Amino acid sequence: MAARRPWSVSPLRLLASVVVEVGRILLARCAALCAASTLAGVPFFARPSVAAALVDEDIAVQVFQDVSPSVVSIAVLRSVGGVQVRDVIGSGVVWDAAGPHVLTNFHIIPPLQGTNTVLEVTLQDMATGAYSILPARVAGSDSLHDLAVLKLLLPQQQPQPQSEEVLGSQLSVARDPASSDGVSNGVSNANGVPVVVAPIRVAAPGDLRVGQLVYALGCVAANPAAAAPTRSLSVGLISGLGRSIPSPVGARIYGVVQCVRVPSPLSSRGSRGKLHSTEAVVNAANSGGPLVDSAGRMVGLSTAVGAAQTGTARGSGVNFALPVDLLLDVVPKIIVYGNPYGKK
Repeated sequence: MAARRPWSVSPLRLLASVVVEVGRILLARCAALCAASTLAGVPFFARPSVAAALVDEDIAVQVFQDVSPSVVSIAVLRSVGGVQVRDVIGSGVVWDAAGPHVLTNFHIIPPLQGTNTVLEVTLQDMATGAYSILPARVAGSDSLHDLAVLKLLLPQQQPQPQSEEVLGSQLSVARDPASSDGVSNGVSNANGVPVVVAPIRVAAPGDLRVGQLVYALGCVAANPAAAAPTRSLSVGLISGLGRSIPSPVGARIYGVVQCVRVPSPLSSRGSRGKLHSTEAVVNAANSGGPLVDSAGRMVGLSTAVGAAQTGTARGSGVNFALPVDLLLDVVPKIIVYGNPYGKK
């Protein structure tokens, strides 16, 4: 009988065994780390890097820089004890350069309807970056949708009667606010220097989605005597589409410091438009400012800030904005005819 050869392990087989065992230990360790981090709410392989965390901040900064020149502060002069006091009553957004026209909320201007009172609009010159205070008048309004259009003008400018043919031509132009981007159109400041306005860029109709990131901008004056108003920006999400709230016809809503949730849905009988609900915060006196997307295009006009009073006067912030679809339909008619109905 032949002698049995002693048992032996080749070096290659031993090395392979070691590699397999080390790999098994590493995989087990990795699985444990993944489970622990997932339980903590942060997937192991989805941890954002510092660079990625700055992306949204960079976008917000860029949106603010791009859109700010289109956002204006609206004020009215009133006499108190024989002294002229300048009250900031809200924000607005430059719609076009052909007027130029500014959009804002109806609820801040009803007391001025039917009068010759001239408002003051503080805006930034697109060419120089300097701020100018320009007179403006109410060109028309749609009280049902809390929408008003102002026309920037020189003190000596007066509205002229126009034929239906001219009105039709103007309506065609008014439907394309971007067609005259960056044109001074003869509007000058108090020193007679032409002012180049910056019309807001408008998003395509029907482009909004629930969950979309949006930015609410406003333009107020912390110090009424200051030449430059204070602009603000807040970030939020579209939380609902097709919402509705009561129309503020005949009521003036003053700027608030904190927005509180409006019970939804609220009925707005007879209203032809639909409101979008957004969680972006609107600050005091920011009514009438634009709601824009991450590309800086206007998707809506902040139009209503309500307060749901509870026993503790607490609530969560929900604001409303008229969708751009409605603005593109109604604003040109207001510019040309002074009303949303398309007739004088």
